[in-house]
Amino acid sequence: MPTEEELSSLEKELMGLSPEEQKERLNEFISSLPPEEIAALKEKQCPFCLIASGKIETKKIYEDPKVLAVLDINPASAGHVLVFPKKHYQYLSNLSDEEISHLFIIVNKIGNKIINSLKAKGFNVHIASGYAAGQKSDHLIVHVIPRNENDNINFNWDAKKIAEEDFIRIRDLLKIEPEPVKEEIKKPKEDIKEILKKYKLDKRIP
Repeated sequence: MPTEEELSSLEKELMGLSPEEQKERLNEFISSLPPEEIAALKEKQCPFCLIASGKIETKKIYEDPKVLAVLDINPASAGHVLVFPKKHYQYLSNLSDEEISHLFIIVNKIGNKIINSLKAKGFNVHIASGYAAGQKSDHLIVHVIPRNENDNINFNWDAKKIAEEDFIRIRDLLKIEPEPVKEEIKKPKEDIKEILKKYKLDKRIP
C-alpha cells in the first residue's frame, strides 16, 4: 500500500499538470502497483467500503458479517434499499456461489419486508454488473425498489426484432448444462436380527 508520503508527493506532482497529463500520470502510478495494493487503494476510496466499516453514517436496516443493507439517499421511491456485500467486489461474477446465495436470500427478505411493512404492491430487484449495464459504482450494489400503481418508475425498453437463426445462435452460445447431481450413497439398513447376533444378544437371557 502506498505510504501517506508517497500519496502526498503524487498529489503535489499532479497539481502542476494538465488534466490529460494528470490522467496519464495516475494511470502510470496505478499500473506500477501490485494487484493487491490496487484493490486496497480502491477499498480505501470506495464509499460503500467506508459505509461497511462504519466510517460513513447511513440509515442501516440490516447487517450481518457478510452483507449490509441501507436506505438509498436518492431513492426511486420511499423505502428504496441498497444491499451489498461488505467485502469489496466490483461485479456479481466476482462472488462465490455461496456469497451470491446469501446476498439474494437477504434481498428477498427485504423485498418481503417492504411489501408487509410499507404496504407496497410489489418490488423490483435491480442490479447493474458492468458499466455498459449502467453500473456507476466500483462496488456491487443490489437495488430493492418498492413499487405501487402509477409510481412513474420506468423499467421499459423498446423490444428488438431478432431473426430466428440469430435466436438459435444466441441460444447455443448461452446454453449451460447443469452440473450432475451427486447421488447420496445410502447404506443398507442392517436387519435387527443381524445386529442382535453381531453383539450376541440374539439368545434370551434366562
